[in-house]
Amino acid sequence: MVNQPTQPQLLLGRYRAIEERDRGGFGAVLVCWDVRLQRRVAIKCLPLDVDEGATAAIHEALAEARASSNLTHPNIVTIHDFEVDEQFAYLVMEYVDGLTLAELIARVEGGVLVYDEVANVLDSVASALAYAHENGVLHLDIKPGNVMIDRSGAVKLGDFGMATLMSAAGWGGARGGTVGYMPPEQLTGELVDERTDVFALATVCYEALTGVSPFAASTAAQSLKLIEKGPAPLSDKEPELAGPVELAFMSALSPSPAGRMSSPEEFAGEVLPSLGDPRDGKASLAQLINDEPSAQDDFDESPWRAMDPPGRRAPWVAPACTRAANGLACALLAWHCAPAVGLSSLVLQGAAVLVAGGAAALWAPAGAAVASGLLVLAVVTPDVTPVSVFAAVAVGGLAGLWLGRASTSSRLSAASLLAAPALGWTTFTPGLAGYAFAPARAAATGALACFLALVAELLATAHSSLDAPAFSQGFLNLLSNPGNWALLAGATLGAAACSRIGSSGAPDSQASRVRALIGQVVAFILLGCGIAVRAALENDGIVSSGSGGAWAVAVGSLVLMTVVVGLFGAPERDWEEG
Repeated sequence: MVNQPTQPQLLLGRYRAIEERDRGGFGAVLVCWDVRLQRRVAIKCLPLDVDEGATAAIHEALAEARASSNLTHPNIVTIHDFEVDEQFAYLVMEYVDGLTLAELIARVEGGVLVYDEVANVLDSVASALAYAHENGVLHLDIKPGNVMIDRSGAVKLGDFGMATLMSAAGWGGARGGTVGYMPPEQLTGELVDERTDVFALATVCYEALTGVSPFAASTAAQSLKLIEKGPAPLSDKEPELAGPVELAFMSALSPSPAGRMSSPEEFAGEVLPSLGDPRDGKASLAQLINDEPSAQDDFDESPWRAMDPPGRRAPWVAPACTRAANGLACALLAWHCAPAVGLSSLVLQGAAVLVAGGAAALWAPAGAAVASGLLVLAVVTPDVTPVSVFAAVAVGGLAGLWLGRASTSSRLSAASLLAAPALGWTTFTPGLAGYAFAPARAAATGALACFLALVAELLATAHSSLDAPAFSQGFLNLLSNPGNWALLAGATLGAAACSRIGSSGAPDSQASRVRALIGQVVAFILLGCGIAVRAALENDGIVSSGSGGAWAVAVGSLVLMTVVVGLFGAPERDWEEG
């Protein structure tokens, strides 16, 4: 049974390593858990640590590997994804629950399979190669380690397109194949074609029949000498194979491409009638695979599923929720501001809501620009002048531009800034801003959102009677009130601390979600200090717990953000953006 790690790391943002199946000069093959689609996959990690002169070769090889990933055939390992960064190429493949042919022949007596079993391997791999060749793809690295056999006895060929990539990256021999299975033209870097794969397939089947790898050597030069000498006749070890089978192998293993069959299907067609029944071989291989204790171990998926929040299991949920949050924040702010700017009828108010909310749902900066512009216009409405209208448009445009940059690091940009003024709750934003942004941007967003909420609160009071002098005096009082500055400080520090604590370490692990929750609690505590100081200053220095409504909103915000972290996990962001 595979041990379940306590703090699994994510690869490519969605794969958790379960175990390492293989490691060599080329890199490693990892069995991983896909947290998004809830399934096991195999990932081959190939180092790309090459000099600048090899860059063009790498790009050409990557293009070939990507083209190979489009092959879809029952005897070809399915490629789910192909990713590249500055250090590695990652080939994300179907996980085959079974053994490689190399593992199987190492465990059976004498390293020899029965004729029917080899017939199944030959028939399956030849079919896979024929399909690939029809689509213009050569394998160039056929070997027992790349032939997979699952529990049903089905045979699948993997690693299409990796041979050229490995060669370009400086791994493997000529054209990236494996010494012992490459024909002379591949060993010497000459032109290769379908007959190159025929040679490698015949070598693999010869080894499975005899238990001997005929051309295995420590160097390419030594392997080349063995190929030119030729393998021992099959009939020396298996007298029953004298005749058509032996002649077919002699042709397929010819040092010269001209002496070989032109296609894998032609080779299989000459061998299979005298070798065995692939269907019986499939059943026999299934029994062998299922008799292996390592293959029989059941994998318990429940611990891995439990690690993943529902938002990771359904990746469409998070974008939909963030669009809805952005749209709702902008729509509410537009609804509150519409009467103050002269949109008295329900039709006009509804139109303002639809424009702001719809724009934010489609693209957050656009909706934020509309809602922010309405807020500024509402502030100056009692004394409307062309200058005040221009100011509203300018501020709205600046808000849109700022959020346009901010939205590259968080989809919650509009909601983080405008939820507090839209709701009129000054104590709502810090945890949301800390979740959405890196520390510097989180601090700025928390402070600005709190200030806009204070303005919106004043706006609702002053414009209830459209009293311009009252609003002007109220605005001056807002700026001169030290309690408001204490609240702003609490919101600013809370957002920055929440971001710093909640985003340290590897994303999407259990520990990172715990840190994100701790960050929310710290934001609540710092905001609470601001609420208490503000209340004390407003009560002539008497220490008070502050406004009951402010505390209720702060607690509600903490509960809401706890649910968000539980559903969608810890935030992932680019720190350079912050």
